[in-house]
Amino acid sequence: MRHVIFFFGSGLAWYVGVCLLLLAAMIPPGRRSWLAGRALTVGAVVGGVLLILSGTPQPWWMIGGVLFGLLIISSVTRWKPQAKAAPWLRRLAISLGLLLLAVELPWAWSAGRLPTPAAPLHEIHVLGDSVSAGMGEREAVVWPVQLAELLKQEGRSIPIISHAQMGATVQSARKQALGLPETPSLVLVAIGGNDLLGPTTDAKFAEQLNALLSEICRPDRVVLMLELPLPPLRNAYGAIQRRLSQKYGVPLIPKRVMAGVLTGPDSTLDSIHLTTAGHARMAAAMKSYVDRVITSP
Repeated sequence: MRHVIFFFGSGLAWYVGVCLLLLAAMIPPGRRSWLAGRALTVGAVVGGVLLILSGTPQPWWMIGGVLFGLLIISSVTRWKPQAKAAPWLRRLAISLGLLLLAVELPWAWSAGRLPTPAAPLHEIHVLGDSVSAGMGEREAVVWPVQLAELLKQEGRSIPIISHAQMGATVQSARKQALGLPETPSLVLVAIGGNDLLGPTTDAKFAEQLNALLSEICRPDRVVLMLELPLPPLRNAYGAIQRRLSQKYGVPLIPKRVMAGVLTGPDSTLDSIHLTTAGHARMAAAMKSYVDRVITSP
């Protein structure tokens, strides 16, 4: 099951779906055997379903699915008017598929270029929910603590202050933000899971996340935000995160990072809340980004 969750939550399903549709589009009907034609048709249908269920926040994924559907219909039929249009539909579908890939691929490395701090950063603050705060007595060694230990082992004593709370939402994270100091610091925002799985509407999520980022984003801070792994048909939350990350210049740590942690062996208690091993994976993942921002000992 964890492999299925990673397949969809990381966005891999979207890439597989596009590739299946591109494969069907690139091989003309005249060059297919009967069996190959049927296999490509089935693959294209599967690809279209994966696009719909992937949760990838592309606002025009439905348009792409419709155009690819038209391509498949024209490619397998012998009706002459459609057969004549098939080459053009195929070229259109290939162009669209490549465009989809070109637009989405940068988000897989969206935190590739991290900002250079205006001043040395000597503190790290974490805003989050129970994925960062742990589950009380059931989990003590949370990833902010393990991250501090990893840095300490390298001789880098950087204070890490976690403001994370169990059950936190984006709205309640604004109260966590009150604890942020005025001094230059790195802020890791790992929030939104309870909104995604709870009653928070898309519009409310956008309003509250906009308010949170407007409060914490300052010239003397570097803010990084974790992209949420999305279940099927919850594209809007990802689109909101991406839009606001661009608005405020906040690098978005790709959802494959969180998805990889949640689906690692023995990483979670219940598919969401982390075990000590899961917190260790999260700490290691966050350290790779912290190292690129805080370079001073």
